Amino acid sequence: MKKLLVLTLVLGMASMASAALQISVGTNQDPQDSMIVIQPSDEISLGIWTNADIVPSGPSEGDWVLICDTAGATISGGAKIPYGDVSMQVLWLASEQGVTLMPDGQDGDVGSVLLAGTTTLIPASTQLFGGINFHCEGPGDVIITLAKINENWEYTGDVYDTLVIHQIPEPATIALLGLGGLLLKRRK
Repeated sequence: MKKLLVLTLVLGMASMASAALQISVGTNQDPQDSMIVIQPSDEISLGIWTNADIVPSGPSEGDWVLICDTAGATISGGAKIPYGDVSMQVLWLASEQGVTLMPDGQDGDVGSVLLAGTTTLIPASTQLFGGINFHCEGPGDVIITLAKINENWEYTGDVYDTLVIHQIPEPATIALLGLGGLLLKRRK
């Protein structure tokens, strides 16, 4: 019996170690980078999903940070999605706690996926967090990174997922630039 318990704990740890989280855009759970195009001042909703079965095995096993460069965009808001027996699970989001510890020049949110005192499995394709707002600040590509952090909220070097958002000017801006170019050409 003791050997079976040890085996279960080891498999649980291995399951979380290989588990991954992914970023969703709107209702698209697995968006392609080339498909995400928005205009300046637009917003899209992001979420965080599991793409593998998870049995979190201890503190900091499921701690993550979702960040982007503030020069191109901001990330705000968000909410945890209740799952299973919430009295046994601790799923938190830093913005709900009034905590904002982002690196300089970065904006985003921090959260945790931890099942305390249980071996409850969170299956793949489960949404854990949603309603995270990505606000476009100007033209250019912005990389959103979902990375693992330790109990001190420091990067571990492990990246769960990245997403590239292509920000393009509004059609009216492009039309005005085109007209200006035509006038300059005609003038010469």
